[in-house]
Amino acid sequence: MRLAKCFLAVAALAMFGAAAAQDYPAKPIRAIVPFPPGGVVDIVARTVGQKMSEGLGQALVVENRGGAGGSIGTDVAAKAPADGYNVLFAFDTHAVNPHIYKTIRFDTLKDFAPVALIVNIPLVVAALPSFPASSMKELVDLARAKPGAYSYASVGAGSSGHLATEQFKLLTGIDLVHVPYKGGAPAVTDLLGGQINLAVIAASAAVPHLRAGRLKGLAVSGATLRGVAERPDHGGVGLSAARVRRLGRPGRPGGNARAGHRATECRGAEGDQGSRPRREARRAVDRGRGQHA
Repeated sequence: MRLAKCFLAVAALAMFGAAAAQDYPAKPIRAIVPFPPGGVVDIVARTVGQKMSEGLGQALVVENRGGAGGSIGTDVAAKAPADGYNVLFAFDTHAVNPHIYKTIRFDTLKDFAPVALIVNIPLVVAALPSFPASSMKELVDLARAKPGAYSYASVGAGSSGHLATEQFKLLTGIDLVHVPYKGGAPAVTDLLGGQINLAVIAASAAVPHLRAGRLKGLAVSGATLRGVAERPDHGGVGLSAARVRRLGRPGRPGGNARAGHRATECRGAEGDQGSRPRREARRAVDRGRGQHA
């Protein structure tokens, strides 16, 4: 199962145009988050944005533009002036959307320049405590007995949760109905309300509910999908985590290194954001298994 990625991108040439000025930034920076408030990308953007504001001496103003797996907000960012004052907090869907949505009017390689990978976030498979399955093996058995009877949520078509679950379906021969959402927050809301059976989302969105016992976890992604037996005789499948360290083209020769360096001062806010949510999610899942076994 894949790890979700969140990285910072800017409109192409932003770091090499007006941003080359020694007084950059001279005004607040607009940070476009292509997902609704309350989701993992929004939380990361606001957390990192606070640190960026301190380091850059200017406010980083978050603007949420959710929808279509992040492509709506990404389109807004692509149309923004390439002046270094418009940045995009992109998710894993940034790489996949051009292959899914035919009407996309931006080019992820030509219209954006990568600045920094901010965080790796594990995925969690979550369900209500009353859900009949408490492990991935039990889920496979349940889904095989009732094909198409259970649904799962993701943060949109082409997201890590969607692609990983579709791969899991192919490998196990089960049928789960995909329900795409604009972000993790609305997906969790419907999961808690019983409108959907499962959610395959970034762990950060589920961990508070796992800790509180409102949800239980069936698995957490990592080097292998924990909770899934890897031996064929156990009927499970191990799914490797795909790691994409960087997306987009390298900076062009002669680019402004100072501006690029200043824009990556946010990395001080990263810490162990990748490993900490994974550890917390796994502990929550393990506690949940003990309670709901």
